[in-house]
Amino acid sequence: TLTWTVTETNPGTYTVDVNGDTATFTVEAPPTPADIETSNLTVSPTSIQAGEDLTVTVDVENSGEESGSYTVEVELDGTVEDSESVTLDGGASTTVTFTVTSETEGAHTVEVDSLSGSFTVEEAPAGFPWTTVIIGIVVIAAAAYFYLQSQKKEE
Repeated sequence: TLTWTVTETNPGTYTVDVNGDTATFTVEAPPTPADIETSNLTVSPTSIQAGEDLTVTVDVENSGEESGSYTVEVELDGTVEDSESVTLDGGASTTVTFTVTSETEGAHTVEVDSLSGSFTVEEAPAGFPWTTVIIGIVVIAAAAYFYLQSQKKEE
């Protein structure tokens, strides 16, 4: 009995021939490691009132063959607001959703990795004009009083 050791590192099927006796073996490529990336950042709605919520969604995909974990962080104006850890099998994808809010009026930037979106916090609407209503009631009451007084004098 003779024994040989054959080493091949490149994927493929190989044939070994010893004096006419042949045998084949296959070398398989190792699985590609996890390669997780984000895409399709969406910010909705793009305009809110101070204190209202908006929704930020981003797709997360593992284009590798092995399973992997990734922490998705959402930043508001450069400050991390929230994060979520996801684990994806090879070839799998998911959508991660965050809820973000701001009290500060003006334009704001939302970022996840190198993706960015924006939204605006509008000036809060004025409250109900109670002062105008009260002044209107006083004016109408005064006019009615003077009208009634003038009617009494004519009698």
